[in-house]
Amino acid sequence: MLNPIVEVGDGTASARSTFCVVQATEQLPLPAIVVGRYRDTFGRDEHGWYFSSRRVDVEMVGDVSAHLLMDPGDLSG
Repeated sequence: MLNPIVEVGDGTASARSTFCVVQATEQLPLPAIVVGRYRDTFGRDEHGWYFSSRRVDVEMVGDVSAHLLMDPGDLSG
């Protein structure tokens, strides 16, 4: 997770960040395979902070043939 931007309100918060997934295999070096953004919201109660929601926007997908057992295109809405 990169460059988080957090905004805190009265009992709520939101955060935006970028993510970059890298994964090596025996056949491949360490390529970036997925890049995107998170948009999170948080709540707060007497026990502390908790996730309310997370939106994941995938912006780039590399060669994931050695990493996934499914087609990542099936994830798009």
